This record gives sequence, structure tokens and C-alpha cells, in this order.
Amino acid sequence: MFKKSSRIGRTQAKLLVLLSSFYSLPTFAEESGANSAIEAIKSHSEVVTKPIGYLIQPKEETEHQWDRYVRKFRRDHHLAASMSYDKGNWYVGSFGRIKGSRHLSQGIDTTLQYSFHIQLLSKFGYYLGSSTGYFAEFQKRHDEDFGPSSMWKLPGIAGGFVFNYNSTGRILVGSEIYLSRIVRLETKDSFGESQRIAISGESFDLMAGWDRFVTLNWAVRVQYYDRKMWVPSPRESTRHPPIDANIHRTSRGGTIGGVYHFL
Repeated sequence: MFKKSSRIGRTQAKLLVLLSSFYSLPTFAEESGANSAIEAIKSHSEVVTKPIGYLIQPKEETEHQWDRYVRKFRRDHHLAASMSYDKGNWYVGSFGRIKGSRHLSQGIDTTLQYSFHIQLLSKFGYYLGSSTGYFAEFQKRHDEDFGPSSMWKLPGIAGGFVFNYNSTGRILVGSEIYLSRIVRLETKDSFGESQRIAISGESFDLMAGWDRFVTLNWAVRVQYYDRKMWVPSPRESTRHPPIDANIHRTSRGGTIGGVYHFL
């Protein structure tokens, strides 16, 4: 009787130990709930700490791949080659026996320009440079008294302002002053004899342009300009007395060309 009761006591004790250990362990549902809560807290903290722009678009897509090289402004050396269609008029105050007349002028202008770009503030700066080129006149002769001429563009001084709105494009406004060497102007003197002169004119350009970079170094340039040239009366000539000349020319043109940036 005593053995039987002691056996029952030991069995009850084992059951109590087993039950206590069972209730002390978390259930699967409790573990899952705890893990879900932890993950939710981590996710919420990541959303709060990340910028809104990052959530809308990845960072590598919002920044252009050239920004690390350009650094807001395209500095230093540039070389540009361009071609323009130029149209205007020759105004002749006096030239040989011509007095007070106007003559159509149009042709193709080719230019090679070097420029150095300097940053002033963030995306804004200026440039200095020089250019040379050749203007091919289409209007060979208007009448018996006046024959317009092609001309060389001698290196002068160019300068202006630049705004780099991003690493792929910029806007330029500027001016240039230089000498134009007129190859051959034709006229007739008061005796009806044909005369030809080569003379230099003082030229001044105002321009506005846009560069669109298609690679890191190469850009396409589109430009508009307004040009004026004054031809002073020659003071020295192989002909005596020198032929009288009071001429100026005005024109406008559109330009297309390429630009190389030496990074």
C-alpha cells in the first residue's frame, strides 16, 4: 500500500515538471508574432531614414553618369568647328563711280574656334578665345560697277558667358571682334576702267548658341549670330590716287557645328 502510493506520488511529480516546462516555452504563434513585429519595426525605420527621392527613383538614375567628370561646369580647353549660312547686304556709300547703293550678299562661312572656359559660380562662368575662318561669297557680280568678294577671317578676340544647366548641355552668349581680309572687290572708276582692290574690314559679331553633348567630350553646336563689318577708305594703294571706298556690310546667319571638350 505504501509502495503504491509512493509510485503515484512520483508519477504526479513528473507530470507537474513536464507541464511547467511546457508552459514556460513560447508557442510557434508567439514566436511568429514576435518575429513579424521585429521585421515591421526594421522596415519602418528604413522607410523613415531613406530620402523620398530614393524611394521614387534609384540614386544611380537620378545622377547623370558624367557628373563626376563635369562637376557642374565644363572648364578649360574647347575646340569647335562650324559652318554657317550667311545672308546680308553690302552698303556702298562710295566706291569708284558707285554712290549710295545696296547689294545682296550671301554665302557659306566656315570657322575654327578655340576657347577657354572659366567657372565663376556653380554652373555659371565665362569664356575667352579666338577664331579664324573663310567666307565664300555666292554673289559674284551684281552689275558692271560692283563685284562682291569672298574674305578671310583673321584671328581676333572672342568672349562671353556660359550657363551649364547640366552635364549634357549649356547655353552661350557672346561677341567677337576681328579683321576680315577681303580678297577682291571689283568696281569701275570714273573713266570706266575696271579696278580690283584687296582690303581689310573691321568686323564685330554678336552670338547666342546651344551645345548638346552626345558623348562625354563631343557636342553638337547650334548658333545664331548678327554680324557687322566696316571697310575703311584705303590710305595706301599701288594706284595713285587710291580708289575711294566707303563700304560696310551687315548679315545674319545660322550655324551648325561640333565642339570637343578636352577633359
